[in-house]
This record gives sequence, C-alpha cells and structure tokens, in this order.
Amino acid sequence: MKKKLLLCPAPQKLTVSEKTHDLREYHWIKIAPEFSIALKRHFIAFADRFVGRFNGELQVSASIPENGNILIEAILNPDDKKSDSQKYVLSIGRKGIRLSAAGEAGIFYGLQTIAQIIEQCGTLVPEI
Repeated sequence: MKKKLLLCPAPQKLTVSEKTHDLREYHWIKIAPEFSIALKRHFIAFADRFVGRFNGELQVSASIPENGNILIEAILNPDDKKSDSQKYVLSIGRKGIRLSAAGEAGIFYGLQTIAQIIEQCGTLVPEI
C-alpha cells in the first residue's frame, strides 16, 4: 500500500512508489565541499536529530566514505543555474537519497523534506 506523505510546503511534483527501501544501515551524509558553513551546520543538526533511528551514528562528510552506505548525497547542480535557487530534485532509491539543487536554498528546503519523510516513515521510506 502506497504511503501518503504529508509534506509542507507541498512539492510541485511528487511521485511516490509502492516500493520501499530500508535505510537503517545507511550511515553517511555526503555534502558538497563548497557548501557554506551555515548549510553544513544544518546537515550536522539533521544527523543529530535522527540519532537512534539508524543502526549507528550518522556522519556528515564532504568526501566519499571508505566504507558504509551513503544515506544522503547532496550536490549543487551547475546545470540548474538558470533555475530557481529554491527548487530542488529529490530521489530515494536502493542507493539512498540524492538531493540536488541550483542553490543552497534548494538544498536546505530539500533537507527539510527529507526530515519530514523520515519523521513520517522512519527508516522504511518509499521510493521517490
């Protein structure tokens, strides 16, 4: 049965699959090295917020981890530079969560959406 997500603000477009992914063994949040200190702090706060939900501590890094699964990979997409800086693209699949945006505002709003999804679904999240 497809889970109804209640997201605020509501995304412009959202396709939720009936397929789900258990992300409890994912421990890394990979961020772009060029993110501002303020945005990096939001990712650290996100990791702290969800302590205990995953099997192990969530780690935030700007480099590729040597071992372990990446829960979130967040990047600035230069192809989207002409796009609204608040717009983001979010996908959830068996390789974790991928978040991209033209600007840091979009990354921030995407992170808030991810937090809402985990709050509602736990670590068993729908494919998006």
